[in-house]
Amino acid sequence: MHSQIVWFKRDLRISDHKAVHEAAKLELPSLFLYIFEDILIKDEHYSERHFAFISDCLTELRIKLRSAGHDLLVLRGDCLSIFEELHQKFQISRVLSYEETGIQKTFKRDIELAKWFSQAGIEWLEFQSNGVFRRFDRARNWHYDWETRMKLVQYDSDPAHLTPLNHQIESFHPPFRRNPSMQQGGETIAQTVLADFLQSRVKNYFKHISRPFESTDSCSRLSPYIAWGCISIRQIIQAIDVHSAQFGSSRALRQFRSRLHWQAHFIQKFETECRIEFENINPAFNALRQDVNETYLNAWKSGQTGYPLVDASIRCLVQTGWINFRMRAMLVSFLTHHLWQPWQAGSHWLAQQFLDFEPGIHYPQLQMQAGTTGVHILRVYDPVKQSREKDAEGKFIRKWVPELNDVPYELVHTPWLLSPMEQAFYNFMPGETYPNRIVLTEKTGIEAGKKLWPIIKSADAKKLAKIYMSRHVMAPERRRAIKRGKIF
Repeated sequence: MHSQIVWFKRDLRISDHKAVHEAAKLELPSLFLYIFEDILIKDEHYSERHFAFISDCLTELRIKLRSAGHDLLVLRGDCLSIFEELHQKFQISRVLSYEETGIQKTFKRDIELAKWFSQAGIEWLEFQSNGVFRRFDRARNWHYDWETRMKLVQYDSDPAHLTPLNHQIESFHPPFRRNPSMQQGGETIAQTVLADFLQSRVKNYFKHISRPFESTDSCSRLSPYIAWGCISIRQIIQAIDVHSAQFGSSRALRQFRSRLHWQAHFIQKFETECRIEFENINPAFNALRQDVNETYLNAWKSGQTGYPLVDASIRCLVQTGWINFRMRAMLVSFLTHHLWQPWQAGSHWLAQQFLDFEPGIHYPQLQMQAGTTGVHILRVYDPVKQSREKDAEGKFIRKWVPELNDVPYELVHTPWLLSPMEQAFYNFMPGETYPNRIVLTEKTGIEAGKKLWPIIKSADAKKLAKIYMSRHVMAPERRRAIKRGKIF
């Protein structure tokens, strides 16, 4: 007897799930499957925190599926080998899954699987994820299409509509354990976090979005749930629209909604031009010669640069898996501009730390902050200026750099300026209780600009930037029309 498989990847939920919805249209015995892939477990982008979060999600998925009369089969290994074995046992007619904008390894895996599925006579139905279009026609209006999809009715994806397949295969029991300082995975928690944000925390969203201490609470904190598909973007958009209709819109809600649109647009860029996992977006920047300085890199990774806000941000990220967007941008700027390291030197390590690692956000943002696009404004962040503006009272610094707890808040941003008397009074010993500055940013920022601006202004860079923009950016008149509401 033939069967079908619903293959979960970065879509770890039941609600608004098109693969589950479509599987119910045929009365075939159905198997729900998740694979811990060896190629990802061993990959440099991933760390235990990711797999622990996934394990949380799978625990809830299994409970929900069992309540509907199904089981979740969790396996570890190579996808092709696993599907070959399952096909021998259950005569698979079709596999249903979401498309994945992943790293090069998952792209190659999908090519290999598609070839084998075709040879084996298995239909592979892949569905669009969160409004990101595969093989997108640039002649179409992506923004209009995205908004249209966000307004569609959510899928009825009750697994009780499917016929269960009795597989009698023992599941893999993941050994990954979550750090209690990190967010717990799961569809129910994702919905709870969304409701809490809309009902209370959103009021300070716009005000505190760039402040590292306050943003821990006032930001949505939905990013890991979005990245791993515990909740769909459409569910969030529609929840925002319902909330706005009931209680009125606000600047904070509009800003948050626009960032969801922006998030999908960046993933669309990566889906269209995945080479940027390895290459500069603008090849003109290949002229840069940046050798990796392991001393600088290790100081940055360990939060020992001598710049309090940089070190606090790194330590917070390592411990919790999350920091706000402004601090992420500052960390990349510090690495690439002040330490003058290639963005590739930090890309894998940062991916390992971000609980919400999303390749389609990660690589375009890395390069935007590193200044290798030739399109965006060059941003060389001054960590002292950021510290004084975004953590004026030093709350974030004091939490994550306790070595500076005794230093008054007005001095905590620049501990290297403490006089010998102040050092003695506040029990601060430069280079001992807290490291000396690894570089002088008042000089390195200028030096980075001198190296980058000639490339940015070069004819070659401008020409290549126009090619990039033609692929991903709308013409100004079309953008203005959208802003005026003429298109959607």
